[in-house]
Amino acid sequence: MKRHLIPRSTLKVFATLGLTSALTFALLPGSAKAVEAPLNMGVASTYGVLAYSAITNASPSAVSGTAGGDVGYGTHSAAPTGTITHTGSLYDSTTADAALAAATSAMADVRTSTDPGVELGTQTLIAGAYTHTTLQITGTLTLNAQGDANAVFIFRSGATLITAASSSVVLTNGAQACNVYWQLGSAATLGDTSTIVGHVIATSSISTGSSTTVRGQLLALNGGVTLGGTTIVNDSCATPVITPVAVAT
Repeated sequence: MKRHLIPRSTLKVFATLGLTSALTFALLPGSAKAVEAPLNMGVASTYGVLAYSAITNASPSAVSGTAGGDVGYGTHSAAPTGTITHTGSLYDSTTADAALAAATSAMADVRTSTDPGVELGTQTLIAGAYTHTTLQITGTLTLNAQGDANAVFIFRSGATLITAASSSVVLTNGAQACNVYWQLGSAATLGDTSTIVGHVIATSSISTGSSTTVRGQLLALNGGVTLGGTTIVNDSCATPVITPVAVAT
């Protein structure tokens, strides 16, 4: 049997092309992200709002969602003040303290990450872990799952997250709010009529403006949550829809 050998010069061209392609891919913004596993929210996952201390409402707020519409407050607080409707249960420290411990464990899960800069607004980011000293959103942050409904986005700030009025986080190409996480070393301040998605875990406190929308959770580990007339929807991940590909016969 005659063997067909590829000329050495041709192999060199293939090798060069492969190296060039690899370098090009590596230099694309966000293209070298490692696949991230979700943070383990444990028994905290059913809470739309959870606080170590007071939960207050300047205007009526609502908590619901398929993952759970629970509201909880820890040992150092009384029941929430103001009007807050919820589809789940209202838990005091007897149950809520275990949820706070679970959320604290999720906060302590630190991943290898990329620095996105302080301003996330106007950026489009793919799945991965991102860290900066402080984070803010002015305008629109777009999260692109690239067709993967299990794509995980983790944002970590050593201090604060501040969202401007009318800012938003937009999910595209299969991204789901249940797979977005915010780990904040200090506080979160969410502006009027802004929209945030994901599990917002703040070491101290969380405050929202008027008519803020949260697709996820607000979890304050050592402080309170102040709601300014906020809609919180804590939904579970949807089952990915797989469309069969027609094969020509």
